Amino acid sequence: VDISDPTNLTVVSTYEGGGVTAVAVSAVQVTGTTVYILGCSDFVLSVFDVSDPKKVQLIGTYPYSSKKVCPSSMKVVGTVAYVASYVDGLLMFDVTLPSHITPLGNYAIDTAHDVFVSGSTAHVTDA
Repeated sequence: VDISDPTNLTVVSTYEGGGVTAVAVSAVQVTGTTVYILGCSDFVLSVFDVSDPKKVQLIGTYPYSSKKVCPSSMKVVGTVAYVASYVDGLLMFDVTLPSHITPLGNYAIDTAHDVFVSGSTAHVTDA
């Protein structure tokens, strides 16, 4: 959405290229020309290239949870996506190559609600 004129918002582009089945989204993070989206209905981390906003391209996906509960937040710092999930705790993914997202690790925290990253520390709040 073009927000340059708040009184006249207009859609720049939508993605309809396939490969994404989410009908609900629980978190979005934008880093430069890359958009990371956590699908809440398909439980997939999807990565998009928006360098040309009129031609959004899906560049990677990864199924982040098998427990079928929506995560609550995500922060991408450098090449790592940190996901706070109510049932999975803190999940970490290497997103260096969005076409080959790989899990880095996880830490079990009941009801993880939000995550903030500062240096080498992830601060996780619970619900």
